[in-house]
Amino acid sequence: MNCRDATIVTLLIGVILLLLIPSICAAVCPEGCFCATEEEAKKYGYVLCSKEICGYDQYKNPMYCYKKPSVSPSPTPVCPEGCTCVTEEEAKKYGYVLCQGIQKICGYDQYQKPLYCYQRPSVSPSPTPVCPEGCTCVTEEEAKKYGYVLCQGIQKICGYDQYQKPLYCYEKPVTVKECPTGCACLSKDEGYKRNLDFCTDAQGNLIRCEVIDAQQGIYKYCFRTVEEEKPSCPEGCVCLTAAEAKELGYELCKGEKIICGYDQSGNPMYCYQKPSATPTPTPVCGEGCVCLAVDEANKLGFALCRGEKIFCGYDEYQKPRYCYARTAPVAKAVPLESLSVEVVPENITAKPGDTVTYKIKVEWSPETWEGTMDLTIAITAFGFEKTFEYPSIPVTGAPPLVQQFPITIPDNAPPLVYKALVKQGFIFFSATDETNITLKVPGFEAVFAVAGLVAVAYLVRRRR
Repeated sequence: MNCRDATIVTLLIGVILLLLIPSICAAVCPEGCFCATEEEAKKYGYVLCSKEICGYDQYKNPMYCYKKPSVSPSPTPVCPEGCTCVTEEEAKKYGYVLCQGIQKICGYDQYQKPLYCYQRPSVSPSPTPVCPEGCTCVTEEEAKKYGYVLCQGIQKICGYDQYQKPLYCYEKPVTVKECPTGCACLSKDEGYKRNLDFCTDAQGNLIRCEVIDAQQGIYKYCFRTVEEEKPSCPEGCVCLTAAEAKELGYELCKGEKIICGYDQSGNPMYCYQKPSATPTPTPVCGEGCVCLAVDEANKLGFALCRGEKIFCGYDEYQKPRYCYARTAPVAKAVPLESLSVEVVPENITAKPGDTVTYKIKVEWSPETWEGTMDLTIAITAFGFEKTFEYPSIPVTGAPPLVQQFPITIPDNAPPLVYKALVKQGFIFFSATDETNITLKVPGFEAVFAVAGLVAVAYLVRRRR
């Protein structure tokens, strides 16, 4: 080995010795202490046992001797009465709060985590409402499990369970009942809006009459209707809605808003009176007109005076009255006393398919009779019949009435001889006349009868 190699070996031995010196010189922890880093000690709440280095971790951080904190009766604070010593995690789990609002270490768990004094939230008797009769104090989970609903539809805290979960007043679902006479089924909002009182059963319990939301315990209740206890309007005033009062022109009774009831929509009704009557503003109906209520005018068949709606006062039932006039009188019907008819020509010659015209003259008395005649012409003979109908003929003037009526001989008229008869009738009156038609058919001659020319006059009423 030369001098150079010896030098290298000497240097390597020196480096090895430098590496071994810390471990060789590291202090040994006393009994009951253990070697740990400063971070580990802080994490678990360990206390320093010695300031001498007892080793190094894998990152060459120095380690010291630590020990668990000594738990002796004197230095460890005792939790006050009513408080318990638990970890922070347990306190959060059960909803506990720091004992007296102060964070005091009262020990360590098996993992050397610090324990603190905690207590349940204070629940004073005064703010805790008592559940009404028939309701029970349970958690929300229990209520859902048994199908309970909120007592009277109101969420009221009635206490806390062992885990400090709030308890509420619940009740079993109820069966709705029909409201007694004099009570109406309304929601609470409707009942409160109308300032009504609840109707109760024989035991003094509220009566539920309809379900709005069973899960939330919201129902409709029976309320005592105002009609039984509403104040009556003062003398001379009537109970109306605002719309009715406006239509009638009424004003508030004595200038005050006096509620006297409610309409079917729940709108309030007030006491109203007709406006103070003074001679000047009250219009007077003109000559030939009378002051009537609408139903009176309709019953008598009267019309508005001069076609205008003129207010003239009120009747005994406070209904408005207006000026009306009598309508034109209806003319009295004149009865028919006699009736006659004449048809020309008496004889006529034609062939099948021809159109012939008859002139019919009608006389009656008295001459002032007015009415309507319906005219029908029928051609008949031995199983053959043809009827012609014409529009009604109004009779408005003096007699005689002369009209022309065309008829067309049917193409299939058989070659037979016919008797013709013209008859005019009205109720108990009748008049007759005869005429003949000679029908020429190649190789034959036949006489057709124009029979049953009936003109019936109906009496109609006319206004004069």
